[in-house]
Amino acid sequence: MMVNIKKYSKKQISLGVVIVVGVAVLAMVLLYILSSSFREDISDFYYSAYYNFVIDPSMTTVANKRANLPYCSGLDRMQKLDVYAPKNIDTPTTVVMYVHGGGWIGGDKSNPFVADYGAEVVRHGMTFISINYRLAPQFTYPAQNKDIDCAISYLNANTKTLNINMTKFAIMGDSAGGQLASMAALTSPYKKQIKAVVDFYGPADVWAQVTRKPTPDKWAIDYLGTAKDEVLARQASPLFADLRGAPPFLIFHGLNDRTVYYAQSLNFEARLKAAGVDATLVGVKNGNHYFTAQSQPSLNAIEAQMIAFLNKHL
Repeated sequence: MMVNIKKYSKKQISLGVVIVVGVAVLAMVLLYILSSSFREDISDFYYSAYYNFVIDPSMTTVANKRANLPYCSGLDRMQKLDVYAPKNIDTPTTVVMYVHGGGWIGGDKSNPFVADYGAEVVRHGMTFISINYRLAPQFTYPAQNKDIDCAISYLNANTKTLNINMTKFAIMGDSAGGQLASMAALTSPYKKQIKAVVDFYGPADVWAQVTRKPTPDKWAIDYLGTAKDEVLARQASPLFADLRGAPPFLIFHGLNDRTVYYAQSLNFEARLKAAGVDATLVGVKNGNHYFTAQSQPSLNAIEAQMIAFLNKHL
């Protein structure tokens, strides 16, 4: 049956379109709430689109990518990693593994950090590895930490395939990823392989997050699985780890950070130095729990200091 749209006014047609779109959005919301598989499909679609339109352009000219490689036998859909290898380099390269932030409950291996800092790493002839890991509250400490260990084990087993040199291996992360990266360098079975750590505003004291004033960090509580176990929180905290023999640390932290207070990194740097560790804390003016074009040092200066640090220790 043909529908004669000419008899409808533009206003009526516009209203109809709004109604149809509204019903579609409502249906998607309901499906999102009710269907975990639908949520996974939407998530995969979103990050695929983000990867292709945001990450790829910054990497296209400098990197060959291998996406979604399963580690830990890929038993969980989150246990995958992306490899960004510099082009036109035949010899095994230095490796920098990145652990994303997101409060232990979210985030993804494809994000603006990769597009900016990751691309800079690759431009300087290093392979950049970005990993996903299992998330809280479904998975609690130490699941995320064990995933990082498993990813390192995977890299060790695939050096020839990936053309990487794991004797020149560093780890970096932002926010919760900074905490996880730091813990790997201090407590992982592979900690002696880690030659340098770059920590962007990671929580050094998880208990301080749990008891943060004026509002506790619910995500830290989800990560631990409890709000009452100080012993467990200290066990998950870089600040209270055995720091003897730790690799060099470069820490960037916003002076105005209200998510993870700057004092945490200040205390962490002091403890690292007291243990004889080469540690540098860069307080970023006009920096909150992220850095912007108004931050000082500038983003370019931060990248340059990061690269100089990696080149020095790898």
